[in-house]
Amino acid sequence: MKLSSLFICLGLLFQSNSLFAESLKLNGFVAQGIIQAYDSNFVTDEGGVSLELTELGINSSYRINPSFRVAGQAVYLDGGNRYPDGFRVDYLFLEWQIFNKANWQVKAQIGRNKNYHWLYSSTRDVPHTRPSIILPQSLYFDAFRDVALGVDGLMLIAQTDNKLGEWDINLSYGNSRISSEQTKNLLGASATGKLKHDSDKQFSVYWRPKLTNFQFGFFITGC
Repeated sequence: MKLSSLFICLGLLFQSNSLFAESLKLNGFVAQGIIQAYDSNFVTDEGGVSLELTELGINSSYRINPSFRVAGQAVYLDGGNRYPDGFRVDYLFLEWQIFNKANWQVKAQIGRNKNYHWLYSSTRDVPHTRPSIILPQSLYFDAFRDVALGVDGLMLIAQTDNKLGEWDINLSYGNSRISSEQTKNLLGASATGKLKHDSDKQFSVYWRPKLTNFQFGFFITGC
């Protein structure tokens, strides 16, 4: 199989000139890809040249006071046959800064939260932060992109920097909405019922030693 792709990413930064400029952050992105995969149904069923790699998004964050802020992101995606095209809300949450000192930060998020547990899961919704145009499907199955990206519920995040390096500690509880298209991707085209995600508990710890480019960690999940 021959695979060729062209990736164009344009980052747009919108700055507010109002009195809320210091509290409000507004960003956007546009990405357009061109792909052809001979003798394959990857992205398109025909295997021809396709422009069905379009991503448009806008995200915003507003700090209510030093302890609370609201953040959200809405996107339009067209990924060919990898997932249904259209608009969706990737995340929308209220954040509470519980503890904030020089070497320690602890915060809680409630709403539709980003997934900080998997590698790249917290950044794969913004094209220019990903390591490549398309992540390995063996690890990041695009058909389940919306389910893996985040969870509706509660997220606790702790970050610290000490003489050993930087530490990220994440704990989440909630559930993900599973559409009829995602149900068929998981169970097959003949699936006629509804798939419901009751709850999911996840815990992860990541460590980045000082003066290195390495990151180590572990992840635990339970349903």
